[in-house]
Amino acid sequence: MKILEVSDFHNTGGASIAASRIASALRQEGHTCIRLSSDALEPQKSLFLGKKVNLFVQFLSIMGIDCLTSKIVDKETIRQFKMHLSKYQPDHILFHNIHGTDWPIRMINTALNYAPTTWTLHDCWSFLGCFYPSYSPEASDGTLQKLDSFWSRVTKSRYQLSAVTPSSWMCSEATRHCWSEMNVETIHNPVPNYFSEKIDKASAKRSFGLNANKKVVLCIAGNLTESRKGGSILKDILSSELTDSYQFLLIGNSFGYSIENSKKVFEHGFLNDEISLRLAYNAADLTLHTAPIDNLPNTIAESMTCGTPVMAFEVGGVPEMIIDNDCGWLEKDITPKAIITRLNSLSKNQKLETYGVNAYERAKSLFHEQKIAKKYISHFDFFGNSSNCCNRNALARNELYSMGRVRS
Repeated sequence: MKILEVSDFHNTGGASIAASRIASALRQEGHTCIRLSSDALEPQKSLFLGKKVNLFVQFLSIMGIDCLTSKIVDKETIRQFKMHLSKYQPDHILFHNIHGTDWPIRMINTALNYAPTTWTLHDCWSFLGCFYPSYSPEASDGTLQKLDSFWSRVTKSRYQLSAVTPSSWMCSEATRHCWSEMNVETIHNPVPNYFSEKIDKASAKRSFGLNANKKVVLCIAGNLTESRKGGSILKDILSSELTDSYQFLLIGNSFGYSIENSKKVFEHGFLNDEISLRLAYNAADLTLHTAPIDNLPNTIAESMTCGTPVMAFEVGGVPEMIIDNDCGWLEKDITPKAIITRLNSLSKNQKLETYGVNAYERAKSLFHEQKIAKKYISHFDFFGNSSNCCNRNALARNELYSMGRVRS
């Protein structure tokens, strides 16, 4: 099968990393998967925007007439997208994160006239116009109107639009707002199998300048200070009076020198390769994930695959990953105090190694590359069937009518 995969970015951010891993898993199963993104070019992959367009956009901005930029970019993006569709003739089109108000909607409408199309929902944008309600800027009325218009056209398309959600929680959110239950399937994001290769923990700790005799708590995100990632919660935890048996390793954009008890905190910055990332997970005795809302975080899946248990809040899709007091810990109370209390109670806990083994076994059953690839292909096969497409489009339209999302 020939699959064309489309996302905002090539390998920046959790959704793009997940998209890259899905493409890799599909190739390992013998399928052709070509990736389109706006910021990178690999062999057999293509950019939406060429250098000439980017230079012209920069010129408009310098001249102070960048109000024309979005229209020019939208038009050129769609033109190049059609060119790639004609060139590669995909059997199925797979979208990931494509945030924006005009060109993402136009791209999906364009795709639906070429081939069966699936949209993997890494956040709530397709139905709310924002990442997550309450934790990101809410969509404008104009954006919501465009989404409503989009949904009214989708069910009239030539081909089927289906959705994959990485978590059952996101599936329930999507179907509660506008997606038809008949068109949505939950498939977890994969983690590369090599993440499970063990690295000596003491050696891994020393490679980051950590004390091999103390427990390491790993905190990792692109931007640890962001509210959507639990930045204020993490800062309060790091500034608290925690037991001396812990040391914290921060990976990503973090807090600089503004943390009290900084002797316990090691800020490493970004890691640019997955070998270093695996080393960080293996250096940790547990991973701390403080996001107050999340879909199916890569960091939790990666940590579990490395055999490192995770402590997180019981939100979003996280409870589908972690079994409390088995392969990690879940906190219902979304406060720094809840995490601090739990960490202090675990300071002498000798079960961390057992929890790590349980985490690895659970990750193997949930996030294995080949299992995920086969589920995607099964999804594509079903929704690519023309009779399924016609029947389900009609049923979906009736369901959206009843929900008030599609108007006559």
